[in-house]
Amino acid sequence: MALSPLSTAATTGSICRPRVQLAVLESSSLREVGSLDELAGLPIGWVSGSKPPHELAALPIHWQPASGQNWQTISPRKLAAKRIQAAYYDDANPYSPAHLARQQGVATCLVLLPMPQRPFTMACSMTTAPALIAEFGALAAKAFKGERFSQYLQACR
Repeated sequence: MALSPLSTAATTGSICRPRVQLAVLESSSLREVGSLDELAGLPIGWVSGSKPPHELAALPIHWQPASGQNWQTISPRKLAAKRIQAAYYDDANPYSPAHLARQQGVATCLVLLPMPQRPFTMACSMTTAPALIAEFGALAAKAFKGERFSQYLQACR
């Protein structure tokens, strides 16, 4: 799989500001993380087969992997079942984790982690023509420009 950075216009728009965050149940007492060390010992759900970022790799977090293509929908179910205390979303926008949890009937809130913002990238097949990737980048920049897309997502909450 190839990674391609989206154009600056797409990543600086109001919707594509990816942040590293945790989704927690609304009833959770975890509302803020001042230091990553606070995550030590917590069972946190994330995608199976992926390495945690270097900032979290050395911490004694109890990673609870969710395998399969639907790991983002499995994690809210694990939250609801109290099998995990948080679900980790690396470089996610604030809308996707909330939307996925809402689809599962799970009331969550997001907790930002004190980690630097990372560039937003898209994944595509190694066989994807470079011209198609460039075309997608241009279309994404146009789609995410301004507030229209953000307003649409806010209305769907």
